Order: sequence, then C-alpha cells, then structure tokens
Amino acid sequence: MENYWDLLARQFHHQQPPLRPSAEDAAIVSRIIRDGRPEDSERCTHILLLGVTPEIATLPLPANSSLLAIEQSQAMIDLVWPGNLLNHREVVRGNWFEIDLKPRLFDFVVGDGFATGLAYPAQYRKIAATISEWLPPGGLLIGRLFVRSEPQETHERIFSDLRARRISRFDTLKWRLGMACQHSVKEGVVVEDIYRSWVALEKDWPTLAEESSWPAPTVDTIKLYSGRKNRYHFPSVEEIKAEFNDSLEFVSATFPKYDFGECCPTLVFRRRERVTD
Repeated sequence: MENYWDLLARQFHHQQPPLRPSAEDAAIVSRIIRDGRPEDSERCTHILLLGVTPEIATLPLPANSSLLAIEQSQAMIDLVWPGNLLNHREVVRGNWFEIDLKPRLFDFVVGDGFATGLAYPAQYRKIAATISEWLPPGGLLIGRLFVRSEPQETHERIFSDLRARRISRFDTLKWRLGMACQHSVKEGVVVEDIYRSWVALEKDWPTLAEESSWPAPTVDTIKLYSGRKNRYHFPSVEEIKAEFNDSLEFVSATFPKYDFGECCPTLVFRRRERVTD
C-alpha cells in the first residue's frame, strides 16, 4: 500500500483551513517571530520548520534570517514545498526524531499541525525533548496544534450544527468527526473511522455536500482515510503542556477568531532552562 503521507501530498492543495493555516494563523506566527527575535539583530535568525507547510515557508521573514524545513515524505517536498531560495530557504529530507542537526542552532522551531499524527503521550514527550535540543536558551517553539473541543464532541452535536448551517468548511467537519470518534487521547482515532463516520452521514444526507457548497475535490480528500490504520490524536491544551513540560516551558496560547478556532490555537513554548546551562 502506498505511503499515507505520499498520498496526502497529492491532495494537499485541495485542503482548506483549518487543516491548513489561514492568513490569520500565518500572521500570528509572523508576529511571534518578529516580537521574539533575539535583541542582537545583526546576527542571522535561524528558523526550523517541521514539515513543508507553504503558508509558513513563504512568510515574509525578518531581514538576515534563514529557514530550514525538515520533511520525511519526498512527495510532500516535490508537490508542496514552494522551492529553495539561496541562503534564505531550504528543505532537507529526514525524520524529525533521527535527523542530525547542530544543537542550539535555531532561534525558532515552527510547526503547523505537526503533533496530530504523533502517538500520545510518548512521542509528544520525545518531540518536545528533541525540539529543546535544537533551541538555545530562550529559543521558542511556535506550533499551531489541533486540540479537542470542550465539552467532548459528539455526532449529535455535529448533525445539529450541520442542520443549522454552522459548519461552513468540509475540513472543519472532517476534524470534528475525528474528535467525536476519539474515546481517549491515548487511543486517538483511526482515520478509517473518520471516513466511516462521513460515509454514514452522507448515507443519511446524500445532498449534504452539494447543499453546503463544499468543493468536490475537497470532499474527496476524505477518501484517503478509507482502509487506513494511521491514528490521529487530539489532546487538550493542558495535556500538551503536561507532556511538553519537562523540556519546554509554556509561554502563551493564541486562539484565532475563525469558526473552530478554539481547536486550532498557536501555542508558544520556551526551551526550559537547565541547571547545567
């Protein structure tokens, strides 16, 4: 079976916010980088991007700065990455947990939705420790992460909101179905279960997509989940903070104003100081 992330790369441009960052999300990241830049502005500011999110890769960065992206899927690099720019923007293929990078090199590590596919809690702790090694004292992680709704999402609430035309985007529906299927954050949700939830919904309401004016190519992206055993995990903000806490100190949370924004905060963490530093 073809790699899940390679298949996702082919559909990436049909995805919409909130699965991809909106202009508001990108502006939040830009502001945090600008405000958190080291006082020594003569020195090059180094930024590490987890993945190849084009909305982040193409941000207007401060002068005298460089961005390096790490992406494991060659298809994502080939189809999604906006291209290298000499001495400014570059991508390398690699696994975040295995790639050999110089410690304390990056002033900022930035990621968009990068934790959703990680196993909770072990890989959350591991990625926090890994990121901490890449950051100098005072360095920041800026991550837009998908967190579960409070109270717990239900299929009944989703159906009610659909009837009331309160779900404007298909990708919002997709994530809400995923959260409704998740029984515990440790277990997460098998993406095939999200697909099955959509199939059941479409069976009961066959004209839903057409009535909602969702683009057909965007709706078709959910077919990628069919037969797939990959798991997504939707923790709360507090659960993320708890697993990051040994390596990264929580700084702030910014919630965008768009529909479903309460589940898409941009969280900022600072490299936790150590006695040996």
